[in-house]
Amino acid sequence: MDQLQDTLNKIVQKNIPLILYYAKTNPIINFIKNYHNSVVIDTDINQSGTLQGKILVDAWNSNKEKLDRNKDNIIQYVMLKGPSNSPETIGRTKYAISTINESGIKTQELLSIPCNWEEECARTSMESSLLTLDGKIEAIISNNDAMAIGAIKTLQKYGYNKSDNSRNIPVIGIDGLPEAQELINQGIMTGTVVQDSRAHANAIYTIGMNLISGNTPLNGTNYKFDESGVTINMPYHEYKPQKQ
Repeated sequence: MDQLQDTLNKIVQKNIPLILYYAKTNPIINFIKNYHNSVVIDTDINQSGTLQGKILVDAWNSNKEKLDRNKDNIIQYVMLKGPSNSPETIGRTKYAISTINESGIKTQELLSIPCNWEEECARTSMESSLLTLDGKIEAIISNNDAMAIGAIKTLQKYGYNKSDNSRNIPVIGIDGLPEAQELINQGIMTGTVVQDSRAHANAIYTIGMNLISGNTPLNGTNYKFDESGVTINMPYHEYKPQKQ
């Protein structure tokens, strides 16, 4: 943070327009509030979790007879998590589950696995988990696609989530990685949540041009600041299976 602060101070001294694409932290927000020539462009972390929950709700409601293995009307799930202190981990985990519960579906967490966004950690962790929880897991919710892909590799090793869909455990991720999208198109992965890269690029360009021109950051746009007063939160979208 000291190195970042030193860089930010140099930017202020030269009055350079600044757009930060950075997860919101109190030090960053306080800095931006005091520097008129800057703005933060972030993602709507809570929305990403909400959309994950919605994807699982839709899958459960449309195929409950098959997915509710023990017929108790409760989703027994494994949560694959990023770093414990990450705002993304906290928001995605909380809102994925709250969305499911608010839809009227009860949930039970079988296991929470911190894998720091890493595919290999998820693969090996799921391998040991399947040995003790085989037959009990009804969904895998992952804070990102890389961990979801790792989980799927283990599931496939033990005969789950093949393209024939005979033994399928719903797996939902976030990020829209090309590999995840392909798995979804094949019916192997249930869904992911994606950021619109074109919309992000347009926001950076439009707001950047305003700052360079001396206008207010949101001049002539439909963007709105969140409660921080200096941050634009770009939306996420569900990724649904595409026809081959």
